[in-house]
Amino acid sequence: MQDQARLQSFKAAAGSTTLVNMESPVKDDNNEKAPGFYAYFVLGLVTLIRTAYVINKNSIGYAFGFQGLGEMATSKYMLSMSYPQIIPIYGIVASLLFSAAYSTSNIFMSSQSKKWNKKWMLALGTLGFGMSSLIAGGVNSFWVFCIMRFTFGLCSSAINAPIYQLIATNFPPKFRATAN
Repeated sequence: MQDQARLQSFKAAAGSTTLVNMESPVKDDNNEKAPGFYAYFVLGLVTLIRTAYVINKNSIGYAFGFQGLGEMATSKYMLSMSYPQIIPIYGIVASLLFSAAYSTSNIFMSSQSKKWNKKWMLALGTLGFGMSSLIAGGVNSFWVFCIMRFTFGLCSSAINAPIYQLIATNFPPKFRATAN
């Protein structure tokens, strides 16, 4: 009954009997509007991007010793067989190259995310880490692989601040626990 009254007052305030925007007309006690369709769309997109990032970041460990499955098992797909020089310095290639680029550029990217367009920054960061992974897997060169691992760290740092700022923008403080 109370929701019907709220809906009627919302329609009257909007000046029509149809709901034009996609946001929820129901407000909570603190006068904060509940997140609408767009907020949850952004949340879903951000979740997909973070999932792709984590899979790409952690896949080097699997590729190092992956041999295939069942009858298709062969050492042809092992990263350690493709690049034998990686075996003694695996920790440097897998972790240090990524972490050095990620941690240092994350400071810069976080400060710039307030000045730059967050959606473009997120899109370019996602495109960058995707392309660096494709190039690292497609080019048969140890040094290109190392450079692309470093580039992956740079591009990955560009997605953190925009993700959290987009969540903060689309979800009022009372609803942020839902998004996180």
